[in-house]
Amino acid sequence: MSRIKKTGLVASSNNLSNYPKGWIETKVNGELRAFATRFRIAKSFNALSLEKHIGVETKEGYSSLVRLLLTYSAFERFTKSFGLTSDKKLASIEQKHGNDEVIRYIKTREGHSSRLLEFLQDKSSSQKLRNNASCIDRCLDGSVIFLAEAIRHAFAHGDLTPGTWSENPKSLKEVCNKLSDTLILIMDEETEARMPNLRC
Repeated sequence: MSRIKKTGLVASSNNLSNYPKGWIETKVNGELRAFATRFRIAKSFNALSLEKHIGVETKEGYSSLVRLLLTYSAFERFTKSFGLTSDKKLASIEQKHGNDEVIRYIKTREGHSSRLLEFLQDKSSSQKLRNNASCIDRCLDGSVIFLAEAIRHAFAHGDLTPGTWSENPKSLKEVCNKLSDTLILIMDEETEARMPNLRC
């Protein structure tokens, strides 16, 4: 990869293709640079490389969990970099980017979503995350950001595996990839909108 020079380039040229959209190198500070590093790893992640004797569906399930872990790590840094850590600001961003559509998608995953949501209600350490999982389980409402956070925590702390809540790891893969795609879309579009207004 070619070295990035501080020339004010935006993320439309090839050497910045895996940076957030609208990225302007001359406008970043240490916090934003840390966000961009995590974002690039998450956006570039394809799949785990595992030795033989691991089933394809299990590998894909773990790959989707790792991808969500990396994506949520980038999202945490994104919210801090742009001052978007409050629940009110996160809710506003979610609504702008189709939160309801994502929840509908998750709720229709072959009838397995209720088992996942029940699992998260039991395993999440935060009352906020438990309440969110319960709300999504009972109705088409809730936060996809909090849902991604709950899955990330459950996986990182060893409680969640691709087969924990369903006999088919493909179901978890679909949910995790949808959440990762949504968070990357939010980071891309919000960075593009906010970057021009940043002070150098």
